[in-house]
Amino acid sequence: MRVWYHCSRVIGVTQRVTRMEIKFIKSEKMELVGGAGLALVGQILNRCTTLGKDLTRQFPKRTGAVPTGDVALAYVATLCTGKSDFEAVSTLEDKVLAPESLGLQAFPSPVTVRQRLDEGADLYMPYVQKATGDLLRKSKAPITALSTGHVALDVDVTPLDNSNSKKEGIGWTYKQFEGYAPIAAYLGEEGWALGFELREGTQHSQKETPAFLARVSALAKKLVSGRRILLRMDSGNDALENYALAAEEGIDYLVKHNWRTENLEVWADKAAGMPESAWSHPREGKRVVRFSERMERTVKFKGEERVVRYRMVVEVSERTTDAKGNALLLPLVGVDAWITSLDLPEADVVAIYRDHGTSEQFHSEMKGELDLERLPSGKFMTNALILEMGVLAYNVLRLMGQIGLKGYKQRHESKRRRIRTVIQELLCVAARVVHHAGQVAYKFGRTCLAFDRLVLLRAHFCGA
Repeated sequence: MRVWYHCSRVIGVTQRVTRMEIKFIKSEKMELVGGAGLALVGQILNRCTTLGKDLTRQFPKRTGAVPTGDVALAYVATLCTGKSDFEAVSTLEDKVLAPESLGLQAFPSPVTVRQRLDEGADLYMPYVQKATGDLLRKSKAPITALSTGHVALDVDVTPLDNSNSKKEGIGWTYKQFEGYAPIAAYLGEEGWALGFELREGTQHSQKETPAFLARVSALAKKLVSGRRILLRMDSGNDALENYALAAEEGIDYLVKHNWRTENLEVWADKAAGMPESAWSHPREGKRVVRFSERMERTVKFKGEERVVRYRMVVEVSERTTDAKGNALLLPLVGVDAWITSLDLPEADVVAIYRDHGTSEQFHSEMKGELDLERLPSGKFMTNALILEMGVLAYNVLRLMGQIGLKGYKQRHESKRRRIRTVIQELLCVAARVVHHAGQVAYKFGRTCLAFDRLVLLRAHFCGA
């Protein structure tokens, strides 16, 4: 260290300035890892799911080859680091050193991962989907209900931009770019992912949706402990067959109405005929009225005619000034409506639906923070499997974030931690690897802020 002195121009004052020369030295004996939290990911996957065992047993490989279960677990662990490309699998060895830390017999190479997922994508899919349900059930994931007591099941289509590629199944999406148009389902206010089904970019949002709803609703009912489920979807899924399915499954629904070719003047005239006392005034120059109508329609569902009865909540707004107070030449009338089975005041129905917009954040975390926007394979089924593996990785990180919140003083109040925050604060933690008495331990620094939460998480999932 060199110490430099600098004399101030002010007489009688002397400042001491220290400049440190930093050196980089590589230790020959000490083992350090930069992703100590990944060992906890391996513990969670192996204690709460049987994915590795099931795939290894059902799809055995020749002696000396990396087991199929290890390939799947290694790729899920890679997704947990926020990387989806196959080459990123090779960085696991640098992050955890020993495959035993993840419960693996050996680290697969990127080539092995790509080939193995390509050859068995459709065969592995049911086991990955089963692992998602097992993880949420065995870990006793906390599921927060709405103020009405319902547990929200948010279903929505979110396009993936895969422009300038020649991947199988991409097409022109409604977002005006080339890509895929998968449908996703999230449960509870925490946003537990129940499914992320890959679809071709040109596929309509309602096509094959009833089958997807049947699968995720069956899983949701196993997780909510008898509480009522509320299915929320946007106008792209305003279809009578969805309501018939919801009635058959015994769940409530709330869907934004798609007006299509209906005449909105009819509803505006109904609103104009209502008394002034029925109107509310959110601001000067704007008034709003809400009312309901009971309706009955017939739909062909599962080969037979079904009568679907539902309630339509209509909201009509009239503006004579804009938000800045500028007068409009003509009044601006807007008409919105929602289809629901809920028997609640109209204002509550509208407020509950607006909370459906939170699912956009879950899309963002899945696509951006897990790097699943541009899928790594050129094959459709392989990418479909990768999305389902992403669901598993997302839920592991969400679990770590939610359980890690307990007893932890936060910078600000929050209901959940973003996936990116979990990766940065709990997974990318430096530690020293210590081998002692036939065991491997991670030794953290004295000032490690994540240590207490990692111990809490290990105790929750491993019981020690």
